Amino acid sequence: MKVDIWSDIACPFCYLVKRNFETAMKYFPNRDQIEVEWHSFQLVPDAKSGTGLNADDALAAQAIVKVFYSSV
Repeated sequence: MKVDIWSDIACPFCYLVKRNFETAMKYFPNRDQIEVEWHSFQLVPDAKSGTGLNADDALAAQAIVKVFYSSV
């Protein structure tokens, strides 16, 4: 079976789905029969580059996402 997954690396919810999918695949008995193809998808294609977070803010945001994920 082929599974196509579209994801935006800037989207925290895409990250959560990716982690949940990886966890589910660990427990799926026929995981060796699954072919996963990842595709990039830009949720905001007209976003300007260079307007993102600085490194400190990005790390803080990542920590918040991890805390949220562990509580779900």
